[in-house]
Amino acid sequence: MGHNMNEQITSVQALMHLLKAYVGTGILAMPKAFSYSGYVLGAIGTPIIGVLCNSCIHMLCDVNQHLSSQLKCEPMDYEELTKTCIECGPRWVHKFASFAKYLIIVLLIFTQLGFCCSYCLFMSENMRQFLVNMDPTLPNVSIIRVLTIASGCANVVQLACFGIIIYNLVKNVTPAKNVEL
Repeated sequence: MGHNMNEQITSVQALMHLLKAYVGTGILAMPKAFSYSGYVLGAIGTPIIGVLCNSCIHMLCDVNQHLSSQLKCEPMDYEELTKTCIECGPRWVHKFASFAKYLIIVLLIFTQLGFCCSYCLFMSENMRQFLVNMDPTLPNVSIIRVLTIASGCANVVQLACFGIIIYNLVKNVTPAKNVEL
């Protein structure tokens, strides 16, 4: 049964959704990722990326809550939040609000496509290994090379989005000496 838009979810439900989004097949692929990055870089980089992702999610939720209370409306989805943020920004960017809304939709599609491709790659490779181990007469060839192209493209788009987010986070930072306590 789905949630009504007016219903609030509990903290435990929100945690389960976050765990499902963060963990997924990623946790199953961690040993392989560590084997490629190395234990030192993997052990240092994984928590750093986790903290950055968590910080971005908190900022997104805070902005959504702030704008929703200021505009006296329901919390917005990604594309509406993007459009509203741009409409509330400097006057010269207002003309990009609709474009940004559709850009976010396209980027979310690419992100989801990347997740799906990664999942398909992971599952098909494991199924192939399982079947080869069950019947050693099967040829040991990879039948999933085409998916790696789509997955690679999705990774590039996701990295570019992450770079844009980081750039926007640091471009208007107030120097510590100018902050009033």
